[in-house]
Amino acid sequence: MRRSIGIMSAAITLSLAACVTAPTIPADTPVAFVAVEDGNQDIFIGAQDGSWRRRITNDAAIDRFPRCSEDGRRMVFVRGSEGQGEIYVVDLRTLVETRLTTNDWEDYTPSWSPNGDRIVFTRAINGDDRLALMDADGDNAADLAPHGARDVMASFAPNGESIVFHSYRDGAGNVEIYSRQLSTGVETRLTDDPNRDYEVSYSPDGRRVVFSSNRAGGPWQLHEAPADALGEARLLLETPYHVWGPRYAPNGASILFNGGPSDRARLFVLEASGAVRELPMAIHLAGADWCPVAPARGERQP
Repeated sequence: MRRSIGIMSAAITLSLAACVTAPTIPADTPVAFVAVEDGNQDIFIGAQDGSWRRRITNDAAIDRFPRCSEDGRRMVFVRGSEGQGEIYVVDLRTLVETRLTTNDWEDYTPSWSPNGDRIVFTRAINGDDRLALMDADGDNAADLAPHGARDVMASFAPNGESIVFHSYRDGAGNVEIYSRQLSTGVETRLTDDPNRDYEVSYSPDGRRVVFSSNRAGGPWQLHEAPADALGEARLLLETPYHVWGPRYAPNGASILFNGGPSDRARLFVLEASGAVRELPMAIHLAGADWCPVAPARGERQP
C-alpha cells in the first residue's frame, strides 16, 4: 500500500510498511534548526507547528550543525564557514556560549554521548576527515583513528559504548556505514552496497538505525534497518528530491528529516501512522535536531 503526499508541490510516495508502531511524539516537542535572518545564519529552537520560536545564537559568523543534549539543557554546534568551523556549546537556560575547540583545521558535525559527558565530532585535517572524541568541556580531545579516508558524521549508540558513522574508505563513490567500539577500537563494516549510505543514527532503544542512501536509485532516500542487520534495510520514503539528516524522536516514534530541492529545503516529520508532516519554518541546509526541553524564555526571541 502506498500513499502520495505533497512536498514542495511535488508528489512523494510513502511506504506504509516501514512505519514504526510506537506512539507519535507530541506535536509540541521542539526542534532545533538553522535559518538565515537579518543576514545571519543562526540557530533557533521552535515548536513544530510554528507557534513559537527562539533565537539561540546571534553572531555574524555562520552557525550550523545543532545537536541538543538528551536532557535538553545544552546544545553543541559549529561556528564558522566550511573549512573554518569550531565547536561551541550553549547553555539553553542562560544562552551562555563556551568555545570548545580552537584549531587550524575545521571541526564539525558534533554529537553528544547519551549521558552528555563526551562529544564525538569530525576533524578535517589536510583533506582527510577523521573522527575525534573529547570531553563535554573540550578537554582530552583526541583522534579515534586516522584512516586516510573520510570518516564523518558519527553518533553514539544509546549505551554510549560505540559509535556509528559513514566512511569513504572503501573507494571512490562508495560510502559505507561502520561501527566502532570505543573501549577496544574494533570497527565493523555494517553495510555493503555499491551506492552511498550516509548520516546514520540509532533509535533511542538501540534496536534500529535510520540513514540516507541512494541505493534505491536516484536521490538520497530514508532507509531503516535493525541495528544488528543493516543488510535488511528497507526503504521508508520515495521522493523526487534528496532527503537527509534523519533523527529519531526521543521516544523513537517519529523521524525528523530534511528534504526538498537545495534552494527550498524544508523540515519534515515521518509519523508512526505513516503520515509525513511538513514543518512551517524556513530553514538552511546545515542540520536540525529534536530538542526535548525548550530553553528559558526572555532572551533572543524574534
